Amino acid sequence: WGQADSLNIVIQHGPVETPALFSELLPEAVAYVRVPRFGSRTAETLGELLTDFSKRAGGLKGFILDLRGNSGGLLEEAVKVVDLLVDDTGVPIVSQVSSGGRPGREYNATAGRLITCPTMILVNGWSASSSEVVAGALQDLKRATIIGTRTYGKGVSQQRLDVPASVNRLVGGKASVQLANFYLQLPSGRRFHGPRDSRGRVTVGQRGGIEPDVIVADPLKELASWEQDELLRVQYSTELYEYLNIHYEHLEFLWQEAPRDLTRAEDYPEFLLLYSSLATSLSEAQVCAALHRLLHRKIEDEKQTEFANTLHADIQLQKALAELGITAETHPAYARWLPGKLQQD
Repeated sequence: WGQADSLNIVIQHGPVETPALFSELLPEAVAYVRVPRFGSRTAETLGELLTDFSKRAGGLKGFILDLRGNSGGLLEEAVKVVDLLVDDTGVPIVSQVSSGGRPGREYNATAGRLITCPTMILVNGWSASSSEVVAGALQDLKRATIIGTRTYGKGVSQQRLDVPASVNRLVGGKASVQLANFYLQLPSGRRFHGPRDSRGRVTVGQRGGIEPDVIVADPLKELASWEQDELLRVQYSTELYEYLNIHYEHLEFLWQEAPRDLTRAEDYPEFLLLYSSLATSLSEAQVCAALHRLLHRKIEDEKQTEFANTLHADIQLQKALAELGITAETHPAYARWLPGKLQQD
């Protein structure tokens, strides 16, 4: 961040612990939880968070589960997450079916559910595998509204067989034999796997993934290739770094007190001078977005933390709140984050 003098840094080896979940109890008793991946304790941790939030709020009025960018993980944990939100459904949450139609393992819900409030699930094109099981199953069971963009479409699982210890010693590690691939089938009987070619592109005429109930595009995904390249150049330019170093104290104050203002170019001091110095063909709004992302990262670095969300700049999360009936006008507690009335299409 513009450090002029050299620094001596001592690097110490050791385990790096990263949070399994990122969570926040939002105003009006809305629980927000972001799950980057399904690990060995994801469902247990989520259950503890929801129980704690419910006690603190005197009961939850809404739950937003953010699975954007979640590439999968343990299928059993995904099933347990669904089980937290549904009662015994009488049909499997997810089933394994071979390519020839031979049934495999079924995963069922148990009696009772942890919470009953309206649930919103955020997904995007990088939500895959186990995260698609959660979104698709809860969509089929009419237990959640899915918001965002179509998911990746990885709906296969493998059945593996561990080999004897003598073989492990021979190969110098832990080995297993993959017996078969199974398609994952949701409660309605649909599958979401999208066949891909050798370059990872969806095969022509085939569409996999989970289609959201409410489609809200990610502005960054809608950019042309030249815009993406130019955005990267601008975001890592010397001009932006120097600007943040000069104005950081004021901008960090806004982040704490009125974060919604940081989504508007006119609220950044001397923004037009900065924009002119960049000599870019990007719009002012696009440069403002790049500046906001850089500021976000700098504040996280300074505070040595990672924020659960950036509500004031996240239109998909804002839409989830709108689906819960929450706007800046109806719920003044959100006025510092939300830019104004949201469209409830």
